[in-house]
Amino acid sequence: MGENKDENVAAIRCKVSLGMFEDERAVHVELMDGRKVSAFVDKDDVSVEEEPSAASAVTGRVRVVVVKENDKSVILDLPQSTITNGPRVEVNKELFY
Repeated sequence: MGENKDENVAAIRCKVSLGMFEDERAVHVELMDGRKVSAFVDKDDVSVEEEPSAASAVTGRVRVVVVKENDKSVILDLPQSTITNGPRVEVNKELFY
């Protein structure tokens, strides 16, 4: 990966639900060990084909910064800290496809 931070920007699959505020979304990401974490992020960091509703989450993508690639996983930073941990998480490479 290059030293330019923009080169490390990517998007991963996630579940997206409404946030507490109009310009915010909750994203739910599955970690490499199978646990799931959630974070509240700016609506502009998320892409969805259809907007989530109060009743249901939708599949979407969240912008991330790739820190390190391994054989089967990627260490990355989410746009905001997760509810239970910081922003850095390890996910399966399959979330990029």
